[in-house]
Amino acid sequence: MREPEHYTAYEVAVRTPLWTNRLEKRYSNFLELHRIMKLRYRLSPALSLPKFPGQKIWKQMFGGLGEADVEQRKSQLEDYMRQLEANPCAWDSQYFIEFLQMPQEVVREWMLFHVANSRKD
Repeated sequence: MREPEHYTAYEVAVRTPLWTNRLEKRYSNFLELHRIMKLRYRLSPALSLPKFPGQKIWKQMFGGLGEADVEQRKSQLEDYMRQLEANPCAWDSQYFIEFLQMPQEVVREWMLFHVANSRKD
């Protein structure tokens, strides 16, 4: 019988102007989100995604991430999500909305908020 793999779930606070949630997801889930957003918007050079936190492969291979590494990555993931939420590429992405677990009653208002604020610039 195989032992279950050890993994870290990051509890990341996601705040939008109209709604707040705490997500508990693995790093690989956040990486998948980033890859999907990159694929979706690769043909739009005017839009660029925020920088995604690195994987720290060497630390994982040789003993795993320490507590300080986990906290640093959590903070980086929160920064990434904050920047992505404010990025026009996320505003009409159903995948992003589902990833956030945003209630449907908030989605329309969230989109309208961003569209209205983008016109002010």
